[in-house]
Amino acid sequence: MTEDLAHITAANARDSPLLRLPAELRNQVFEYVFDDVRFHVDKTTTPILSPQHHSYCITSSEVHVRFLIPSTCRQVYAETAVMPYRSAVLEFTSPQRLMNWLRDLPPGVRGNVSEISFYESSVACLISRGTSSESSVGAQQHDWLIEACSSLQGLERVHFGTYTRTFDTELTAGVEFLQEQLAKSDGRKVEVVLR
Repeated sequence: MTEDLAHITAANARDSPLLRLPAELRNQVFEYVFDDVRFHVDKTTTPILSPQHHSYCITSSEVHVRFLIPSTCRQVYAETAVMPYRSAVLEFTSPQRLMNWLRDLPPGVRGNVSEISFYESSVACLISRGTSSESSVGAQQHDWLIEACSSLQGLERVHFGTYTRTFDTELTAGVEFLQEQLAKSDGRKVEVVLR
């Protein structure tokens, strides 16, 4: 079996126009494929990469196809397996969804997640921890967010969708408070962005 795999790998390297390109050019092609892409992560029964990795799916057929690029062959997998996580913004409906997704995510991939995003409905409860108007549900969501972000070693940015175009002092203070908490949890600066 090992000889068969070695033969296939050699044939791919020899016959594939993409794999014959220098590694620097291939990396530029792969970065272009994953650049400026938003993946909506949702719990489903369809796996992204393989059943042993996790049972979450990236919605939208075009984006799903991009996410499957690493599974085309062994060499492409070796070069691109973590690239979708590093280059794309991963969107979640709530911190609870993020926590569930992280539970099944291979540890080697966690360090490559650089940006996450949450929908508008999550904003109030996530940034209001510590204010007098917080609810127990909002406090739990906020705590999950802090825990999840702490486990993502490569996290650089957290986006929150909001319909609000005027940012009052409470919202601004909440963003600053959340940014401080994220920085304190693991020593890194994580930018909090309202969009």
